[in-house]
Amino acid sequence: MKKLCTLFGLLMIAQSYGSTDTVEVRSTLTDVTVFFDGAQITRTASLQLAPGKYVLAFKQLPLELNAKSLQVLPGADMDILSVSHQTNESNYRFKTDDEKRMEEQIEKILFQLKEIQNRQDVFAIEERFLLDNSKLTVKDGGTTVAEIREAANLYRERLNEVRTQRLKLTTQSESLEKRIQDLRSETSRLVARETRVYSRLYVGASVQSARKQQLTVKYFIPSAGWVPTYDFRVTEVNEPLSVVYQANVFQTSGEDWDKVNITLSSGKPGLSGEKPSMKPWFLGRGSPYTPQSTVRGPSALSGMVADEATGEPLPFVNVILMQDGKMVSGSATDIQGVFRFRPLTPGFYTLQVSFVGYENKTLGSVRVREGGTTYQEVLLKPTAIYLEAFEVVEYRSPLIDADRSSVKRNDIGSMPPRSASERAATTGGVRGGGDDETWYYIDGVKVRGTTRLPKAAIQTEPVIHDFIAHSMKSTLTNLEYAIETPYSIPTDGQDHSIRIKSVEVPVDYVYHAMPALERDVFLTADIPNWNALNLLSGKASIYYQGTFTGETYIDAHFSKDTLGISLGRDGSLVVEREGNSKKYDRRRIGNNIREKSAWDITLRNNKQVPVKMVVEDQYPLSDRKSISVELLDGGTAKVDERSGIMKWELELAPGERRELSYEFEVRYPHGYHFSLR
Repeated sequence: MKKLCTLFGLLMIAQSYGSTDTVEVRSTLTDVTVFFDGAQITRTASLQLAPGKYVLAFKQLPLELNAKSLQVLPGADMDILSVSHQTNESNYRFKTDDEKRMEEQIEKILFQLKEIQNRQDVFAIEERFLLDNSKLTVKDGGTTVAEIREAANLYRERLNEVRTQRLKLTTQSESLEKRIQDLRSETSRLVARETRVYSRLYVGASVQSARKQQLTVKYFIPSAGWVPTYDFRVTEVNEPLSVVYQANVFQTSGEDWDKVNITLSSGKPGLSGEKPSMKPWFLGRGSPYTPQSTVRGPSALSGMVADEATGEPLPFVNVILMQDGKMVSGSATDIQGVFRFRPLTPGFYTLQVSFVGYENKTLGSVRVREGGTTYQEVLLKPTAIYLEAFEVVEYRSPLIDADRSSVKRNDIGSMPPRSASERAATTGGVRGGGDDETWYYIDGVKVRGTTRLPKAAIQTEPVIHDFIAHSMKSTLTNLEYAIETPYSIPTDGQDHSIRIKSVEVPVDYVYHAMPALERDVFLTADIPNWNALNLLSGKASIYYQGTFTGETYIDAHFSKDTLGISLGRDGSLVVEREGNSKKYDRRRIGNNIREKSAWDITLRNNKQVPVKMVVEDQYPLSDRKSISVELLDGGTAKVDERSGIMKWELELAPGERRELSYEFEVRYPHGYHFSLR
């Protein structure tokens, strides 16, 4: 019944378009704008058609394509009449020409294997015959040595020939069996590609000229993203800090990005751009607000699909990811049987796994935890049921599904008297050439109507050392890096690093010493006016004099004007702290104890350049009236009496040695014991 309804619907659509031809369009993925939690794909196709009406069919597009984000940009002599999005979900499999060709090759090889087996059987019979008749019969007159030698030579030569031929046939058989295995693997890949669920796009178009047309299609997919990372490199403390901008790009759309133009955007399409509004808050009624959906996090789901009986990985298996009854994404396992979905929002998902020759399997309540990757193994049970392929007669009827995301020219004419542009603007999925009928996307945010960016919103950032030629655009709310060198990103969910640029930044290098806690000296870099660097939140690897010293995290929401980065320990500066026994004194005065303590701090700069240094130490505080503390001598330190912290800010010349000291006194009742040295 469902098939009849579908066929009836196609016939009605075909009738509405009259003699319209359906043309399958082969498009090329040319440009990708990658957001933190998704990507906008741009495909182009060159067409040269005679004037008339056509249905342009784009097949094998990513399954998770967001139909609401579709944009179709026609050529100069082409009008878009309708846009329709479908999926190729079907219970049938169509044999392709390549599949037929491979099956014919397999049949020929199987026939060759039968011939080889027949020859093996004949040689086996001959070998048994020779062995059974290898005993010589003694004649009445006796058997001469010459006759024995002749018989032995005959048996030996023939047995060698038979066994050599059997060995050659075995080698040929193994080679042919390997060939069959390869052909069947390739057939499985083709079948998986044909049976995999894809998105399809059908565009009704009217062509006015026979000249070549350029058609552009844009859409959004959620299964991609990028993470900013940085390298902070320091050669010497009298030289600028080198900041290397990098991006880890990943995608699991099911389609490899082969040498595409990539633009990296800090936009977050998955995060609502609507301004929140306040509501009355009545006590005892709970919060009037519903938590807003957040952007997809770094969580991921990965796993392997294998044969339940043998444990062998199964390549090219269809894997559909569902959540709350809705499809989230779709993918296929790679040659090693591995699938990946990234990025995902933490929560519970359902996996639907299917493959030709195996029973379908559904795994529910697959929990994806926040941060990191969740692993899930799937075992499929082989089935003896074979889905017989059937032929479909080629047709030339249009395949447009008249739904709410499509509109036809005749429909516009029958609508209430409003302009065609106004009608097109109110219909989802229809794109045109006017100012008021197109959805514009700025930083991944959908904006309707005429939208122009002021020149003041676009700026150029000076770059000293480029790894990859690029241009940077600062839009209304986001940053964009256009990578001019085409990149290839496979659909494997792995991080693929793109080095964007390197800039030299003047910084203030300061050494910090806290000898009461650490014997080592720590180097920090203070970056003034760091917002001008347009850094995004992400991890940064620290390298000092070519050696990796650790990692830090850059928080783009840090509100201070100066950003401090710890560059690790530096053994070129020495700090020592020890108690001064000569100044130490402990005396009892009546029922009280007066204890005096003094400390000496020695600094030495073993570097060949002058350095800035901050030394911190502390004296104790008391929160009891019976115990008092007095700082007798703090030297040149800045003292915070509320915390007891003393800070020395100084400069050390190359090779300079300097001593610091401080002294304090504690008075407390007899019977208390404190460690003051």
